Amino acid sequence: MQLLWKKFKKRHIEANIDECGIEVGTPHTSYRYEVSKEAVLHVVMSGKGSFSYNGETHPLETGDIFLLQRGMQVHYAASIDHPWIYYWVGFSGQLVTDYLKRTQLIDNPVIRKSDTTMISKLVERMCYTAQSYTIEQSDDIQHMSDLYQLLYALYQISPKNHERPETSIYESVQEAIRFMNHSYMQTITIEQVAQHVNMSRSYLYKLFKQNLNQSPQSYLIQLRMSQAAKLLQETSLQSQEIAARVDYQEPLMFSKAFKKFFGVTPTAYRKGHTAHTIS
Repeated sequence: MQLLWKKFKKRHIEANIDECGIEVGTPHTSYRYEVSKEAVLHVVMSGKGSFSYNGETHPLETGDIFLLQRGMQVHYAASIDHPWIYYWVGFSGQLVTDYLKRTQLIDNPVIRKSDTTMISKLVERMCYTAQSYTIEQSDDIQHMSDLYQLLYALYQISPKNHERPETSIYESVQEAIRFMNHSYMQTITIEQVAQHVNMSRSYLYKLFKQNLNQSPQSYLIQLRMSQAAKLLQETSLQSQEIAARVDYQEPLMFSKAFKKFFGVTPTAYRKGHTAHTIS
């Protein structure tokens, strides 16, 4: 039985909290599916249950955690005798992916019989903040603070040797990002980005997926949408002028792209988030 399931709109490129939830398990209650979210951390707050993945079943109890990642085929179930209560938080973004790669959870998604007190407290606070979440009370800042603390706590409890990519490859990706950051307001193609860093488009795509877990095109769209949202928040510019500033010549196409990314139209976004900042 779900006591809470709160979803949040994507607001940042680097790191986002996508959802928070509380589940009170009952005997014979289980879930079996392919994970579609980027990452969802579950913390067993009390009781017992089991988590199955990749042919292995892990018995879990109070304090244990498991991480769901996109593409995993999973099955988890409450104990018949002592059903669990677990909290979960879903998160995504470039920094989230990078930081998770510094933990063993990325390869072994279960932590058992460890001191997860700090992790439990952070996830619990994130869930309770979600119940009465408002921007006016700066709950978004609290959430992001808790997310970074959570990622660090996961690293502390399950560290993994972090190898930096080869310097030349890393610098090529960074240069591609710098190029897009400085040129997003112009009509640029991913082919031009690839030429700028002297590599093929397919290889650039491969490096972006390896290092950022997204394509160059996806990064460029997120960059433009992020800048558009910032202009909506901080200026009184008309939507068509903002569209032109992020290289959308057709306001209708910009509005459709913005709504697909944020879930609301530019007008609704401005009214819902920034009316108090625009003079």
